[in-house]
Amino acid sequence: MSSATYAHGFSASEFVAKYGDKFSKGDQITVIVKVTGEPDSSDPAKRAKEIRYYQRGILEFIHLAGATNVVSDTMKNQFTAIMTTTLAEHIATRYDVLSVTVIDTNEKIGKKRCSIIEPGADLSGCDLYGVLFKADLRGINFTNANLKGADLQGVDLSGADMRWSNLKSALLNEANLTNANLAFAKLIRAEITNADLTNANFYRATLYRSDFTNSDLTNVNFRYSILSYAILANTNLKGANFENSGTWATNLNHCYNNIICE
Repeated sequence: MSSATYAHGFSASEFVAKYGDKFSKGDQITVIVKVTGEPDSSDPAKRAKEIRYYQRGILEFIHLAGATNVVSDTMKNQFTAIMTTTLAEHIATRYDVLSVTVIDTNEKIGKKRCSIIEPGADLSGCDLYGVLFKADLRGINFTNANLKGADLQGVDLSGADMRWSNLKSALLNEANLTNANLAFAKLIRAEITNADLTNANFYRATLYRSDFTNSDLTNVNFRYSILSYAILANTNLKGANFENSGTWATNLNHCYNNIICE
């Protein structure tokens, strides 16, 4: 039986149970996987929904097969992931995959890269649990990074890409997050007081019990975000977009410049 046949003939769990021992063989690589199907909508929310539909089968497959650091592109129907060369070869045979392109090797994406913390650095997918950061990290790439408990107080993160990052219990007090992209990020019980978040993007972010007291939230995108029990007291919400956001039990005491404060 060819790899193409059994890749298509079994469910993801059945395939992994039968052939999973092969996935541990080969070097670890980072790949871009282009998935079949072209979204029809130009609206970001609808387009993301369509892409999730196209990718659901292959994402289930690679998660069960041991791929890590999986990040879907919500505008292009593709995703990046770390996996073995053996797994990449099997993925390339699936009917729902257009192409698999190797973009990096484990040697280059491991500890060496994650130790370089400077403006514009690529720290995507890095495990930075509890790290204390210096003041200037403008334009840094933190996509899918683990920043749980990290100390980012007073740090310049303007223009940073922090999509899908884990910022649970992180400290961002007095940080500069202007134009930062935190779409789909998890900021559970994070502290973001006295910070400048002008034009920041929290689309579909989880902000449960996070504290934004005294922060500037001008033009912030909170669309579809979860703000339950979050604290937005004394915040400037001029131009902030709360469309379809979850604001149950959100503390809005003395916030201003937005209808939600009335």
